[in-house]
Amino acid sequence: MEEGALTPKQRTVFQWALSRTLLVFGLFLGATGCQSTEHRTAAVSVKQPVTRMLDSGTGEDLAEKRVDSATKSTKTTSMVNAVAFTEDLETAPGSLRDAMASEAVKNVLSPMTSFQPDDDESFDSPTCVTLETVEALAMGWHPAIAEARALVEANCGQYQQAGLPFNPVLQYQSEEIGNEGGSGLHSIRLSQQIVTANKLSIGQQVQAREIQKQRARLRIAELTVLARVRALFAKSLVAQERSQIADSIVAVAEESVASVSALYDAEEVSKISVLQAVVELEQTRIAAENATTNYHASLKSLAAAVGGAELPNAPLVADLEATLVEQPWEPLLAELAQMSSEMSLAGSELERAKWSLRLACAQVVPNVTLQAGAGYDGSSDDTFGVFGVSVPLPLRNRNR
Repeated sequence: MEEGALTPKQRTVFQWALSRTLLVFGLFLGATGCQSTEHRTAAVSVKQPVTRMLDSGTGEDLAEKRVDSATKSTKTTSMVNAVAFTEDLETAPGSLRDAMASEAVKNVLSPMTSFQPDDDESFDSPTCVTLETVEALAMGWHPAIAEARALVEANCGQYQQAGLPFNPVLQYQSEEIGNEGGSGLHSIRLSQQIVTANKLSIGQQVQAREIQKQRARLRIAELTVLARVRALFAKSLVAQERSQIADSIVAVAEESVASVSALYDAEEVSKISVLQAVVELEQTRIAAENATTNYHASLKSLAAAVGGAELPNAPLVADLEATLVEQPWEPLLAELAQMSSEMSLAGSELERAKWSLRLACAQVVPNVTLQAGAGYDGSSDDTFGVFGVSVPLPLRNRNR
C-alpha cells in the first residue's frame, strides 16, 4: 500500500467527519449570522438531535444507530421537527449560509425519513380484546337496552306525575249586566279540586310497581344481550384459534414440500411424493382460508350482537375453561328462582295489578271542589264574598 493512501474504512470516517464539520459550521453561521429570529430558533432546536445522531461510529455502525434511533418515539419527534425545519429553509432561505445548512441537514436525515410514524396509526389502540370490553360495548350500544332504559326513565316521570294534585282554577264572572241600568255583579273566584280517598298515593304505588316491572325487563334485555355476546365471543375465540392452527399447519406443509423437494433433487424419493406433498399443501391452504373466513364471519356476528358497534382491530383474549365451573343443580335452581328477572317481572306485574284494583275502588269516592272569591255590585256600590262546594253525584257511573 502506498504511503498517504486511505483505506475504505478511513475514507468513510473522513467523509462522516467532514459532513459533521460542515453541518456544525453551517448551523453555527446560521445561528450567528444576519438571518431572521425564526431561523435562529429553528437552528438551535435542530442542532441537538443531529449532534446525537452523529456522535460516534463509522460506516455500518452509524447506519445501525440511525435505524435504532428512528424506532424510538422521543427521537422520532425530534426527527420530525428537524425535517420540518429543513422544509422551511428550502422554501424561504434567508441567505447562502441557510441554504448550505439546509442541504447538510437534508443529506443527514434523508435515510431516516422512512421511519416517521404513520398519521393513521393510533397509539391508544388496545393490544387485545377481552370479554369485558365487548360486554361494555354491548351495554352502551345495543338498541334493546337503550329502549328498556328509556322506558324506565319514562315511568319514573309518570310516577312523579301521578302524585301531583290538580291545579287551581282562577275564574272571572259577571252577572246582571244592564239590570236597572247598572253595570252588574263582578266577581273573581278561585277553585281547587281536592282529591279524596288517598288516590294520589295509590296512583304512585301503581307507577312504582310499573317501574319495577320495567327494570325487570331492562335486566332481562341486558342478560339476553350478554348471553348472546358471550356465546358469540366464545365462538369467535374458537374460530380464531382454529385460524391460527390452520396457519401453523400451512407453514408445516410448506416445510414438508421443501423437504420432499430436496429429497427429490437428491434422487431419494420419486416425483409422486413431491406431488402428494404439494396436494396436501393446497388442501391445508384451503382449510386455512375457510378457517379465516369463518373467523371473520364470527367477528361480524359478534359486532351485530354488540349492537352495531365497531370492534377494536385486535385479537380476542379469554380463558374459556375458567368460566366453566361445575355447580350442583339444587343450589343453582334455588339461586335462579330467587334472583331470576322473569320471577321479578311476574311479581311486579302482580303487585301492580293489586294496587290498580285499589285505585279503581278508590275512584268511586268523588273528589270535592272548593270555590272562594270576592265580587263587586255596580248598582249599590257594594262588595261581597263568594264561597261554594261542588261534588259529583255517582248516580250513573260508579266505576263498577
